[in-house]
Amino acid sequence: MDARQLRRLKPELDSFLDRYVPRFGRVENHEHARRFVQGLLAGGERRNVENIAEQVDGGEVRTWQKFIAQGVWKDDDVLAELRRDIVSRWGDEEAVLNVDETGFPKQGTKSAGVKRPYAGTLGRTDNCQVGVFVNYARRAALGDDSARAKEAKGRACTNTWS
Repeated sequence: MDARQLRRLKPELDSFLDRYVPRFGRVENHEHARRFVQGLLAGGERRNVENIAEQVDGGEVRTWQKFIAQGVWKDDDVLAELRRDIVSRWGDEEAVLNVDETGFPKQGTKSAGVKRPYAGTLGRTDNCQVGVFVNYARRAALGDDSARAKEAKGRACTNTWS
């Protein structure tokens, strides 16, 4: 997303963030959260605090590192607001939530969090990073095509996470 697109999106983004920033504890954290999200949306190849801070005018690397690493807020409050937001916008009793964990093969030594777990995409233990993807399917998104709805329902499964 370029700066022009981000400026055009800013009113909607601010409205969205208004629901979340009060849950980030101290008032100083509210602005850090807003600007950090803007930095995330600005793109860039590498995703770490330093690179994200460089994407935003006045982004202070050390301040944002402290915000991310030591900031005090209640994760449960942020997640509860996210749940309320999602349910109010997309709630559907017949919807299906899919969660998929996928290992990505990594080369070199520059990636943070690289371990040697089993990677199903490779079929072996190797250097990889794991991404968790979540998607939400509901009938309204499928349209009125009952064949597609039945096909989606047949693929649905439930998992119990412990």
